[in-house]
Amino acid sequence: MEVWKDIIGYEGLYQISNKGRVRSLDHIAIHRGYPYKKRGKVLSVRRNTKGYHQYRLYKNGISWYPKVYRLVAEHFLDNPNNLPQVHHLDEDKDNNSVENLEWCTGVYNIQQSIPKQYQLKSPEGTLITVRNLAAFCREVGLTAANLHKTMAGVRTHHKGWVLCQVL
Repeated sequence: MEVWKDIIGYEGLYQISNKGRVRSLDHIAIHRGYPYKKRGKVLSVRRNTKGYHQYRLYKNGISWYPKVYRLVAEHFLDNPNNLPQVHHLDEDKDNNSVENLEWCTGVYNIQQSIPKQYQLKSPEGTLITVRNLAAFCREVGLTAANLHKTMAGVRTHHKGWVLCQVL
């Protein structure tokens, strides 16, 4: 179920969902000195140069480009230890769902970004070792989060593929 919350500082203008989508709300805008009613909509996502999702938000004529994963964490994840960074659990920058994010330290985030090897079993039963799971998934049309679920036992397979272990 998708849950929406007002974006702090942009209340009444924009909302963020626990799935990483942003929508504008119906509001009165001024264009060339004249007010008009602007209808709300789900915004189109864009990527920054590092591949992270961002949206362009406007307030008082000023643009802001927040990173989506950070907005989701700030609005949906508790941070009792006041940790400074957000980590994608499946290392997939396209998966900004709250279930895929965690607050962490900078050291932990760097350690998690060190390339790992993943052992996968193909639909034909062949064992394959890959270094970059997100890139491999993009190439063959899989979802890294679903492969991680196969390793956790939540799913039996993802399109015939199974993540056996992280090396």
